[in-house]
Amino acid sequence: MSFRRMTLLTLALASALMVLPATSSAAIVGLGDQNASTFSDPLFKNLGVNKTRLITPYNAAQDKDQKAAVDQWMAAARGKQVMVAFNPKRTMRCPARPCSAPSAKQYAKAFKAFRKAYPKVKIYQPWNESNSKTQPTSGKRGAKKVAGYYDVIKKACKRCTVVGADIQDIGNFTGYVKDVNRFIKTKKKPKLWGFHNYTDTNRFSTKNTKKFVRAVKGKVWLTETGGIFSFTTGSGQVSLPPDEDRAARSMEHMFKIAKKFRSRIQRIYVYQWRITRPDDRFDAGVVNLDGSPRKSYDVLLKNKRQFK
Repeated sequence: MSFRRMTLLTLALASALMVLPATSSAAIVGLGDQNASTFSDPLFKNLGVNKTRLITPYNAAQDKDQKAAVDQWMAAARGKQVMVAFNPKRTMRCPARPCSAPSAKQYAKAFKAFRKAYPKVKIYQPWNESNSKTQPTSGKRGAKKVAGYYDVIKKACKRCTVVGADIQDIGNFTGYVKDVNRFIKTKKKPKLWGFHNYTDTNRFSTKNTKKFVRAVKGKVWLTETGGIFSFTTGSGQVSLPPDEDRAARSMEHMFKIAKKFRSRIQRIYVYQWRITRPDDRFDAGVVNLDGSPRKSYDVLLKNKRQFK
């Protein structure tokens, strides 16, 4: 090839590359919170959050009082892309009794009622933190239940995005998610899985996240994660004492984890905006109870470009 032709070819290739759209592998960030008032908070609005997550009883559309609460939340979140994760009935006292998972038939009836009530919701998680011992879906029998719920949603809403399972990073979580995948009857296996990697995020590790992404095929959404300000276990043991600086460092580490596994992790859903009671055992709020911002908020603000 002549020098002139080589030069022209080089220039043409350079010109073509200049008009290609810029791409980024950074995970998209959303924020989940249970309170409708969150969406009107000026600090929240300043982040430009477009994706959010709600946890609600699976029979919310069949429960008059619960439906009223969901109606209020949905109205406040109007214009956002909503992901819904289901939980036990409001009357359940999990992990204490009563605590039972619905049959596939009961779940299907409740899900169809929910879809009718909220047709704009297109992203679902069959069950929130389904492997947790606080849920009626833990263990191998529970995994089979969750697989059945996945099949129900896939059949009832063919255009919906359905997360294979929503897994907490505790116990034998890799074995549990493999059981769910094995029990799913839908021909096409899930290509998307949800993971709550609070342990890695707040203990400055990547071990559990690494194990999870190796255990599943497809993409991963960190459907609940963030820097924990304080946490006291149900037995009264202080697991993480109040520490705003540590929570902010954990939030920064959350972004580092997503970057490390950027070929697999597509989204991060930070939880939560703020607690609603001063005696809450779990506080991962990015603002204080009085609404003033914590240092964790500054971390999110620094990464504002990922809220899209």
